[in-house]
Amino acid sequence: MSPPSVDDNDSLSPTNSRGDDDENSQHPRKRQRVRLSCLECRRRKLSCDRGYPCQRCLKSGTPDRCTYETKSGVVLNASSGVPPAFAQLDSRRNGELAMGGTKETDMSLVREAAKDHDRIRRLELEVAQLKTQLTRQAMSSFDGSTVAGTNSPHTQKDESTDTPANDPCANTHQMEKCWHQYSDGGANSELRFFRGKEFRTRYFGPHNATMAFIELTGLCPFMKETADEWLKPVKAHDRKDRKKRKEDRDKFYAQPDPRLEALLPPKEQVDALVEVYIDQFEQMHRIIHIPTFRREYSEFWENPAESRYAAFTALVLAIIAVANCIHTHESMRFTGMISNAQTTAEKYIKAVEDWQDKQSVKHRKLIHYQIACLLYLGKRVNTVKKKRFWTNSGALIQDGISVGLHREPSHMSGKISVYNQEMRRRIWATVQEFDMQASFDHGLPTLVSQLHYDVQPPRNLDDEDFDEDTTQLPPSKHGKEYTFSSYQNLARQSLPLRMELSRLLCGPPGEIDYDQVIRYTNDITHEIDSLPSWEHNNNNTHGGKRPLLAYTLLHVQLRQYIIPLHQPFLKLRKSNAKYQYSEIIYYNAARDIVLLHDKLYEQGIRCLNFLREDTLTTAVNLCSVTMLQPRGSTNMIMINSQHTVKLLEKCLLMKEDRLLRTGNNEPWGYSIMCSSLGLLEAHLGTKTTEQAKASSAERFVNLHYKLLANQEPPVSSQQSELSKIPGLEVPERPKSVTPFSFQGYPSSHNTVDGLLPQPLPWMSSSMDPQFVSEIFLSSTAHPAAPTRSLLHIKLDLRQVIPKSHNGPFRPPPLAAAASFVSAAPIQARAVIDHDAVVGFAETVPSGTVGALYLKYKPYLKVVNGCVPFPAVDAAGNTGGGLATSGSSNGGCSSSTGQVYARGGSYNGAYAIMYSYYMPKDSPSSGLGHRHDWENTVVWLSAASDSATVLGVAYDTKTSGISWTDTTHPRVGYQSIWPVNHQMIFTSDQGGQQPLIAWESLTDAARTALENTDFGSANVPMKEANFNSNLGKAAL
Repeated sequence: MSPPSVDDNDSLSPTNSRGDDDENSQHPRKRQRVRLSCLECRRRKLSCDRGYPCQRCLKSGTPDRCTYETKSGVVLNASSGVPPAFAQLDSRRNGELAMGGTKETDMSLVREAAKDHDRIRRLELEVAQLKTQLTRQAMSSFDGSTVAGTNSPHTQKDESTDTPANDPCANTHQMEKCWHQYSDGGANSELRFFRGKEFRTRYFGPHNATMAFIELTGLCPFMKETADEWLKPVKAHDRKDRKKRKEDRDKFYAQPDPRLEALLPPKEQVDALVEVYIDQFEQMHRIIHIPTFRREYSEFWENPAESRYAAFTALVLAIIAVANCIHTHESMRFTGMISNAQTTAEKYIKAVEDWQDKQSVKHRKLIHYQIACLLYLGKRVNTVKKKRFWTNSGALIQDGISVGLHREPSHMSGKISVYNQEMRRRIWATVQEFDMQASFDHGLPTLVSQLHYDVQPPRNLDDEDFDEDTTQLPPSKHGKEYTFSSYQNLARQSLPLRMELSRLLCGPPGEIDYDQVIRYTNDITHEIDSLPSWEHNNNNTHGGKRPLLAYTLLHVQLRQYIIPLHQPFLKLRKSNAKYQYSEIIYYNAARDIVLLHDKLYEQGIRCLNFLREDTLTTAVNLCSVTMLQPRGSTNMIMINSQHTVKLLEKCLLMKEDRLLRTGNNEPWGYSIMCSSLGLLEAHLGTKTTEQAKASSAERFVNLHYKLLANQEPPVSSQQSELSKIPGLEVPERPKSVTPFSFQGYPSSHNTVDGLLPQPLPWMSSSMDPQFVSEIFLSSTAHPAAPTRSLLHIKLDLRQVIPKSHNGPFRPPPLAAAASFVSAAPIQARAVIDHDAVVGFAETVPSGTVGALYLKYKPYLKVVNGCVPFPAVDAAGNTGGGLATSGSSNGGCSSSTGQVYARGGSYNGAYAIMYSYYMPKDSPSSGLGHRHDWENTVVWLSAASDSATVLGVAYDTKTSGISWTDTTHPRVGYQSIWPVNHQMIFTSDQGGQQPLIAWESLTDAARTALENTDFGSANVPMKEANFNSNLGKAAL
């Protein structure tokens, strides 16, 4: 049917209308109403929104079918016609002709308008199609649909086909549950694909081969139909018995592993190691969900060994490998350079790693990624293959990317539970921080800085706030409220800045100017200032929150970047005064890092010291910046030089503690620290060059000598089966530990007959027995107090001290070494049984001070554990303490005891410190440590008879106090398992012990208390500790 001509419209003129009315006045003709709905909606009898095209045609995938009827009866198609808005053109055109317009002019206008309308219509149609695709993309994200599916043959049916059942990918056997679309949104959206669910996911970028399923319209249904019609009848479409393979895989996963089971220590020891791990490491790197783990851990021990599934056994072994060296064992022994605890931890790591390698990469679960993180953590703590730390952390990042851990899991619809979504965030945050720190330590770029990620940070929640059945996570707590996840939540805030600094520091040299350095320093300072300052609980309670640990790591990982930023400008200070700022900020950053670590160390938290090399790097940093200052200078750095020396000594103590527990095959690190301290002392003039060399060598060599007494004798492979203490097994082939010859050692040192057994076969035959006796005495005095007194070397000094520019280093002969060691000789003091020490009779100075000592002497109630024993006798012999085996008061339940008193003024008040010594601090067998010192401080207004009591403090806490006879405070000594013993206030009256004043001790006894190493315990009233302890106990 041809469109009507212009003349045909004359019937609509007013004249003709009046004529018709006259002729048909009896039956007036009704004017037909214009149909406003599109023809497609009218045909389907559906309401239409009169869009062009309408929404119903868009949703059904048929926008080209959306057509409208104009007033003149012309049907306009949405893809090529004129929209209804231009339908009035006909009436305008008719009006022009009626008023005398020419037909040629009108047709030229129509042709021009139609040309523009066609172009506009094509553009509108393209926009409508793009809107359709984006709408489908938003509605079907991660549900298996694809953008290309909008134009598939299934969408061309008359009925609406916008259902998952008709999606081509949804109908494909291989793809129906696995391919998911990911869009970043916005104009620059990009496709990403996920396969699987929970932790069994695979992530693919936009340029992989699977794009064929998206780009080729109809490929999925074509493959499905072909497989069903041609391949399935002959059973050629799938040769994989998926069901059997899944059953075999599940069976293998549930089976126990005899090799792993054989490595498990007794439950009591595993319990202690697991608590150490949870108490320290889980407050930094969130790897396990603690309530879930505790439930499964309880079930693990309830089941017999033959019914435990191997994955959880591997998880437990990986955890105790992390904590084995940090936990204080009853007796720490060494074979060569390596402690037996470290050897056992390395054995655990190797066994779990072998088991992990046999697992299917395709079908891994959450526990497999937890084990992978724990293995890396165990290697760092135990210094296993440290040159591979960077490559190993990079491998963890690559594994995380391959499963999509770097993308926000909540976008994956219902494929991942809420619990696993949060665990994915935590695992990704853990491996991210692993890689960032390894990058900084090695000075190599991090993979994270080159990666686009959109995963949200872990929420600031405690593990008790959600579990596996949670359907909606609670909102994240405020940053000022500390939780076990606070570190991961807050570390994400500074991550962009740290990644930018990593790219800058690992980039081409010379590309950073000083203005950038100042700007980055300000950015770092701003990030530090934005961190919350939680109230640090100094009570070392078991299982409690340790905000100081997260606080320290958050600060250290930011301050560490200040040092390499300013390092290139330190030596420019002499030529330009503006670089003095770099010296000061460099020094302050290194100093603050040491002080933060030292505060943790004072509380017995060692995990951060084992994970990082800050003690070595900051010792070198402090030494280098101080030695750049001219002698006699009065600038800030030189004025604080003695404080700097003390900081270096703190670094050495922390390094020694770590080496004592793990051992080390690379003594150069500790050698550098000893030499740095010697160089600094020589530069400051506190020691001559020769004295500084002697002091460095003495510290280095003396620790090696003490190592000899802690060596395990070599045993044959048959004898090695006799080792029954898990974690302390002896390797079959120990390394040599005697690099020096001792024939020339002087014999002027004192010896103690009867204390040294006959020469052992593993000792060097050339060793002077007189010298060995001294080593034996100094080392066996505290065999179970492995804290700050041991470095193990097996190399000649020529191998650990680099060559100088003037020629090779020539170590002095041992006679010369003896000459400089004799400048500060090791005094041989007798260490006798704890119950053989004869205490002092009650003795105090005459006068007011002595009277005050006796007036305020406390009553001590021993709730559990050892009673007080004398620590030293008049001759200077000290008690050797007790091992932590047996009951908490085994071998120490009865004694006359001794209480030591010392007074002093502090901040205008007078304090009397009462100290007690116990041979061990052991809540139960295997826990605690040898030796314990506790104290109570009574604060008086003055050292006079009329003084009033201001308060009483125990340890470093002040509180109310119960009194007896007006002046004697009641205190208690108690352990709440498994926490070590501590002083408490009590209303129960205990006993009193003979009091000996510090001033009334013999010189030998006072010297012994000053110099004796009591391991984990410190004499609270000796000169080095007295004033600082008063400061901690001040009211």
